[in-house]
Amino acid sequence: MRITIYLLSLIALPYVLAASSYCKGSFSPTKSICAKFQFDKLKETGQCTDSKKKPSGKFKGIKLSNCTTFYDTSKLPNQKIDSQASKMAELITNVFENGNTKMGYAAVEKLGDCRGYTSGYIGFTTGTNDAYAVVKEYVKRVPKSTLRTYLPELKRLSNFLFGDPKRDDTSKLKGFPTAWKTATCKDPIFIRTQLDVGEAMYMKPALKYAASVGVKSNLGKAIFYDTIVQHGWQYVEPSINLPRILHLTGARKSKESEKAYLTRFLTTRRQLMCCYPGNVWNSSADRVADLQSLVDKWSQNEKLRNPVTLKIYGAKITGKEDLLRDSQRCGQISPEQTSEIVKTALELGVNHFDVAESHAGGQAEIDLGLALRNQKGLRRSDFVLSTKVFWGGKGPNDRGLSRKHVFEGTVACLQRLQLDYVDILYAQRPDPDTPMEEIVRAFNWCIDKGMALYWGTSEWPSYLITEAMNVASRLQLIAPITESPQYNMLNRERVEKEYLPMYQKYNLGTCIWSPLASGLLSGKYNDGNIPPYTRLAIQDHPVINRLRSGFFSEEGRRKLEKIKMMCGIAKRIGCTPAQLGIAWCLKNQNVTSVIIGASTPAQAKEDILALGVRKLLTDEIMVDLDRLLANKPEVVFDFRKS
Repeated sequence: MRITIYLLSLIALPYVLAASSYCKGSFSPTKSICAKFQFDKLKETGQCTDSKKKPSGKFKGIKLSNCTTFYDTSKLPNQKIDSQASKMAELITNVFENGNTKMGYAAVEKLGDCRGYTSGYIGFTTGTNDAYAVVKEYVKRVPKSTLRTYLPELKRLSNFLFGDPKRDDTSKLKGFPTAWKTATCKDPIFIRTQLDVGEAMYMKPALKYAASVGVKSNLGKAIFYDTIVQHGWQYVEPSINLPRILHLTGARKSKESEKAYLTRFLTTRRQLMCCYPGNVWNSSADRVADLQSLVDKWSQNEKLRNPVTLKIYGAKITGKEDLLRDSQRCGQISPEQTSEIVKTALELGVNHFDVAESHAGGQAEIDLGLALRNQKGLRRSDFVLSTKVFWGGKGPNDRGLSRKHVFEGTVACLQRLQLDYVDILYAQRPDPDTPMEEIVRAFNWCIDKGMALYWGTSEWPSYLITEAMNVASRLQLIAPITESPQYNMLNRERVEKEYLPMYQKYNLGTCIWSPLASGLLSGKYNDGNIPPYTRLAIQDHPVINRLRSGFFSEEGRRKLEKIKMMCGIAKRIGCTPAQLGIAWCLKNQNVTSVIIGASTPAQAKEDILALGVRKLLTDEIMVDLDRLLANKPEVVFDFRKS
């Protein structure tokens, strides 16, 4: 028997827009506009270069002795920002950094900007000292955190000069993205740590610099905060940072309004970004254009008390957003994490991977295809891959099992997977609006064209599977070889009773899903609460909403009591509740394969080790479980034996 790894990955796609449209007119990188920035006199452009080639001398008052400039802010005046305005400022910058108002605490990616991993809501990087500062502070608060193992390497990387390509090295940070995300999604202390370090390293200095030029409005403070987050003020690129933008903007003029001064400041910042060599900074000039649009409506936005709209980024910020969780990434899998999970699964003997066109709008197929290509030495013949068609989009022809959608959906699946064929193509649900003959012919056509080797059904009632078998036999076509139903300790009727006649008659296989009943059987809901970032915590999803309502029902409470006792049996035989739930499914001789959901390599390993737990399920243990569950389907009564 096999265990199938089921990969569901929902990730935020970055906002992409041609920056050139925001570097035109008075911001066009022409010689006359860019002359004041004197980039031609500064050979260090902030890219990965040999740190031995250090620019020297003075450049507009900023000493450039070692590619890194430090500024003393102790003599700058202090000022504060109220909590609501601070929240609005952080949300505005989060839109620019992460693409929307959902705080990106769990975000980790390598941007190719010579800074290693960029992590968290503010973009803490492993190639500078701010990711190190976050991890160091967190380990002080939670000494046993797995992130502590990365402290020596993060410290080493933070000591390199700005232009040294060695700071881009992530070879000794294996597993760092997963560890960062796990800490974010499982420990609120880590989110608090990110916010505290962000305030100390960016918000407080931004407020000081704003005060030094008489900027006292909440909007102005937010603009300085965004500038310091993007361009820095310590350990910075000497040619583009907050102190230099202030120097180039010049002092605030006599009787100059704050609105007028901020316009000059943003103009300098935008011109500097557009003139910067290459596209390192000009690709985000739209960010400054959005900030200027807020300044243009000064009376409305000065105090940051009203909702603001960032038109270019397509985001509206109300100030009521949840600032203490990453609702977008927690519970979801990044491409890099997907690769790590797939590697772990392969090492443990798993060779079957399952996705569907409906998972994350197709992103799961993209991520799985990439993860498989990232495995060194893995041949196409080494693994079995299945996908499903039914829900391909919102268009009238993007769902169902018509020949049109089966064909177009399969082509799209293969494009996302970057594969020539899938091993098993599933009809994810029955389609009463399409004749069975058309469905059977459509899947056979995909097989004939080499896009799939076999086809199967998912959540089809037995009478429709029987009809498909009969149609295929009559037309001398290939019949479905497997069914993918839900099956677990709490849902037994279909697999153990309804399908019973088909196992021998048609040699039907089953690739069952939800062996842990959406996580209920793992025991993580045993205290009667829904932990954050778990599946039941997902909001505004019709299926999850139904599961959650059932969880709080009287029947749901009775199930939890059974699960608590089931956890006791797991402890008795020396396994986790999740392993017991999976092993119980595998114990059924009519279960061919089990789809497990894994969000980390450790979780995948735990679940896969259920293969060994299966042999611990003696007849005595199985009888105890049946008595506890009290839901074993009744055997079909044979009247001839009465």
